[in-house]
Amino acid sequence: MTIVPLGALAVKTSPLLIRSYIPELQDAGVVNGSGDIIDLDRLQVFALDYLKKQPFELAGYKAMPEDVQKLYDLSVKYAL
Repeated sequence: MTIVPLGALAVKTSPLLIRSYIPELQDAGVVNGSGDIIDLDRLQVFALDYLKKQPFELAGYKAMPEDVQKLYDLSVKYAL
């Protein structure tokens, strides 16, 4: 029952959260000037390093390194 509200919250807030990280992602070479992801490998390294420095939690969900790996695998599999 709580999955739907959490999913709606994530969809609504994720663009705002992502925009706040664009300067850091550009500095890391993960995104270009338009904010488009250009390097999934660098994104994975950035996300894992960030989780080590500052654990991420949203509405009771705590991101884990395994989650980053799964997202990376899906991104590589379905990247255009």
